[in-house]
Amino acid sequence: MPGSAIFDAELAADAVGDATRLGPRAAAWTACAALHSGIFTRPQLRAWLQIPNASFERAEASRIIASLRDLGLATEDELGGIGSFVHIHAKQVYRALGEAENRHRRRPGREKAIERLLCLDYVLDHPDEAWLPTEGGKTRACEEAGIDRAKWPKKVYPAQDGKSETARFFVEKFPLAIDLEGRRAVAACVSPGTTKARLTSWLEAYSPLLEALAGAGFALSLVHITQRPETAEAVARQLENAAKRLSAGDAPEAELEQIRSAIRTGTEESLEAVGGLEEALKTARKVFSRRGSEAAGAPVRVTTRAWTSTRIAEPENDE
Repeated sequence: MPGSAIFDAELAADAVGDATRLGPRAAAWTACAALHSGIFTRPQLRAWLQIPNASFERAEASRIIASLRDLGLATEDELGGIGSFVHIHAKQVYRALGEAENRHRRRPGREKAIERLLCLDYVLDHPDEAWLPTEGGKTRACEEAGIDRAKWPKKVYPAQDGKSETARFFVEKFPLAIDLEGRRAVAACVSPGTTKARLTSWLEAYSPLLEALAGAGFALSLVHITQRPETAEAVARQLENAAKRLSAGDAPEAELEQIRSAIRTGTEESLEAVGGLEEALKTARKVFSRRGSEAAGAPVRVTTRAWTSTRIAEPENDE
């Protein structure tokens, strides 16, 4: 993967090939689709194949899908308003990828299926980005980028004993690329519906991470992915407003002020919000170090894009 030491697509393809009887091309596609969405359509597979002869392309796509079915690795089904789709469900595929319990193994409902297909569609159209398809890959990239864990988007789940909690990061599985060498990040919100609520909640959840990435010197690209062209204008305005806030703010200073406030307050809760005293001091040192090595007043670079899929049909119902 370009600029990424976290995820290697060739190693993933080799792992799937070793664990199944799939040929190299089928194994490479299976690894890609399994990690990014778990499901795919025939047009998506043909777009990935990029065979100039349309007849050969269709035949190769059918051959790969038949191999997946015959080996018991996937099933093909119908999805209302979309057409047929293939679901890669075999545990041996995900185990080979180090993702034995990946939720992509479960057959998705209609809305979730459209969401996953949109995720894959954007990744297929932008293969040169340093995509991180797994939760583990995203957290490792953030760690290597020096981003405090307190900034990562997370969900907290109560344990069965009712006394403890488990935090999981990046659970929505939306496309995220972090190019550690090129200091560039792409963060995407996927929204199959027509309301602004999904993008609004995504921006709220991801703002701390985006601010931290900007403060670490990453150029940012904010993307909204949908299959509904009528939402493009409103979404573009919402993204532009978010970009202006990121560009105008001094993300490192805001981070330092949060740490100062937590230390002044001195409570366990306030310090926990910044990752604990030791982690907060480590973050502060990193900020000062970055300031010393970066040009004074360097602007935060933020671009936006409202992207509409041309392969996924509009769903029959709104969110």
